[in-house]
Amino acid sequence: MNKQALDELIILLILRGRVHIQISGKTYQLKADDVVMIHPYENFTLRSDNGTFILKLMITRAGVEQYLKCPWNPRFSCNSAIANEGEQDTYRMLRETLTYLMLAYYRQHEGFPFEMGKYLFKLLSILTTHFQGEDQGESMIQANGVHNKRILRILHVIDQDYRSPLSLEQFARQEYISLYHLSRQFKKNVGMTFTQYVNEVRLKKAVPELLHTEHPILKIAMNNGFANVKTFNKCFKDHYGMTPSEFRSERGKEVSAQESLQAAHSSYEVINPSAALEELSKYMVKKDLNDHSNVIRKKVELMVETEHSTVLYKLNERK
Repeated sequence: MNKQALDELIILLILRGRVHIQISGKTYQLKADDVVMIHPYENFTLRSDNGTFILKLMITRAGVEQYLKCPWNPRFSCNSAIANEGEQDTYRMLRETLTYLMLAYYRQHEGFPFEMGKYLFKLLSILTTHFQGEDQGESMIQANGVHNKRILRILHVIDQDYRSPLSLEQFARQEYISLYHLSRQFKKNVGMTFTQYVNEVRLKKAVPELLHTEHPILKIAMNNGFANVKTFNKCFKDHYGMTPSEFRSERGKEVSAQESLQAAHSSYEVINPSAALEELSKYMVKKDLNDHSNVIRKKVELMVETEHSTVLYKLNERK
């Protein structure tokens, strides 16, 4: 079992071979050219045929937020194994951009950081434009059956900006309505108070980080919008019947046992960077892609499945 121990997006591109991947309990069969995304803190398991090559790109949310100067809570629906015919052109754009990004990184010609930035932001633009998916907050909205446009606007802001300070007063000002009437409208439409809803969203976002990282409770509270650890502990206990520490201790053992069982089937070794570049070049020739290269700080991994083990190559940014 591989797990998202960091707050990063993972994009996998199958260059050659076949892969069986399980993401958060759902299994998919991937073949050459397939592309799939794994969200922060999602568990995933990979098994593949001999001679399989997989390109893996990891993008830190913090890095994107530093550029945007605002919170970024991506949730993309990106899995070509279950895509329909009408989506093939967008997946082709995604594959090509990802390939050029990776090639630029490995070659590191003069000016490669700018070229990497070019392809990175093109990649993010494609994802944002064509692959926006439903997140936990969206599911909560649908489950509540909310149709009031004003309340829907507020819910969408909460689900995007849950890590920032939020108050019903600010929304009342933005919507030109009294705090009293907005409070009543919110509870009538959502079935709970504004504060209860915000806390519920934050708790749902915090649980994966609690189970799949070793972050201190204080850091998890801050990462998910709680003003302090005392508030986080109280909200968590009210909702789950135990403190975050107790929850981690109890549920974490189950998660660790599952991960240990899966890890027993996988082992990794390092391969030569030139092999990665060679495989990328072969892929570009096969896909008839022009070689006008030059790919993102983030970690880039090229994995190969051999008869006895999974070979992993990891390349970090040069200083």
